Amino acid sequence: MQTKRIEKILKPLSSKRRLDILKVLKEEGLLPVWEIAEKIKLSIKATSKHLLELYHVNLVDFEKHGQESHYYITPQKSRLIKYIISLL
Repeated sequence: MQTKRIEKILKPLSSKRRLDILKVLKEEGLLPVWEIAEKIKLSIKATSKHLLELYHVNLVDFEKHGQESHYYITPQKSRLIKYIISLL
């Protein structure tokens, strides 16, 4: 059902912190977790949990760079994210 799919994507967007993360990624592009955490003034652990929520609904993806995970907005969702962030 289409409604369930939409709800699955929108639910993680109900968090101010996750919206802050998406805004930072939209503006900066590929970033390591620690830098995202620094920019939104949140602990690395809490930031990682929020990123995981966004990852599970395919709004962000990551690349491994050594021990670090660097996150970015999933290309197929970037238009949706840009629109949502423009409403903020």
